[in-house]
Amino acid sequence: MQIKPIGIIHSPFREATGTPIQPRPAEGVEGTAEVFDEFVPGLRDLEGLERIWLLYWFDRARFEECGLVVKPYLDNTEHGVFATRAPARPNPIGMAAVRLLEVRENRLAVQGVDILDRTPLLDIKPYAPQFDCFEVLRSGWLKDHVLGKTVADNRFDKEYVRGFCRVPADRAHILVVPRAALPSDNRKNRAGCTVDHYFGRRAEKHSAE
Repeated sequence: MQIKPIGIIHSPFREATGTPIQPRPAEGVEGTAEVFDEFVPGLRDLEGLERIWLLYWFDRARFEECGLVVKPYLDNTEHGVFATRAPARPNPIGMAAVRLLEVRENRLAVQGVDILDRTPLLDIKPYAPQFDCFEVLRSGWLKDHVLGKTVADNRFDKEYVRGFCRVPADRAHILVVPRAALPSDNRKNRAGCTVDHYFGRRAEKHSAE
């Protein structure tokens, strides 16, 4: 399976520590989703929406050293990663229902941003209350946990994970972008590259323009 970013998310947050852990406590925090030119036609009719889902890649979280049992931000007890919203995951995909303020060419002004600056944007979907809002009777271990702790620490950072994560044996997860999907100036006879490498080169090119 292959995937490539459709853009880049800009926010005030440069590191996990101090970043809101969900869009609700990030209410009022503004950011920008910059969509790469080749995907701009897909933004048609987006301006009529009040909220949108941003799907993105946790490029600075480290699953290799966290494994499948983690201590999430809201609890000091270990839980299976799929029962949490921890950023360190087998496929580190994040999602946020943000408020759409404005669409201007390839840039979306959004509010309620709990995402690190320069995070790879994977997809955009409409938030539809008739589809996305459910009443539930069970919420498991989350039942007695409220957002008293509203910001993250560095427990899932690539540079600081061993104190909070179990270290599994021989785990390596590399997302490969096909050579044909790379901009021509980035190909250089490579068969492929990681999403971090591709995204980093793309971001550097855009920031230099």
